[in-house]
Amino acid sequence: MLTKEQIYSIAGSDENNTYTLKKSIKIDKNIYETADFYSNEIRQALDSLDIGYDSFVRTSSIQHLLTVNDLVSEIRKSPHVEEAPVLQLYLKSKNKFVTDSLVVGNCYNCGSETDAGACENCAILIDHSKLISPKFYLDSEPLELKECQGLKISNSKITSQLIEKIQNSNWNSKIKEVALNWILDEKIRKSY
Repeated sequence: MLTKEQIYSIAGSDENNTYTLKKSIKIDKNIYETADFYSNEIRQALDSLDIGYDSFVRTSSIQHLLTVNDLVSEIRKSPHVEEAPVLQLYLKSKNKFVTDSLVVGNCYNCGSETDAGACENCAILIDHSKLISPKFYLDSEPLELKECQGLKISNSKITSQLIEKIQNSNWNSKIKEVALNWILDEKIRKSY
């Protein structure tokens, strides 16, 4: 049902993702060249299908950076969110944390190869401390756990409301399962 609200159509390209990084490495280009290429491909595809948009946003843009910083500032002000220590996978030789999707290991629940986010086979969220043989996807160096600060939902009232909304949603059952696991398993809540 449409209301009398103003509606804006926003399209864009996520240039800060694993796909772009992995593709850059594979084709031996820097991430900016790869992002430029695929952003142009997305625009051309939308234009060829006569799909209009009010704004096309690239995650490398100042506009996106300011929007995300504003959003994180607002989230930090919420009484339902708190900062807490979390364990993240860390590549000691490079002195950097490794994003979940750049990790390769085996699921401790079903044994399937998985990244450090959620197992595609059994739909559990991966507890970094239980992931079997975690490695950076380009390297054989084992990853270690290192503590850092993250944000988490801290209020049980909002948690129960989220659970109810997810359970009553029309989402795919696998997506529901992953979302509920994320909310219900206090030990593996992560900052995103």
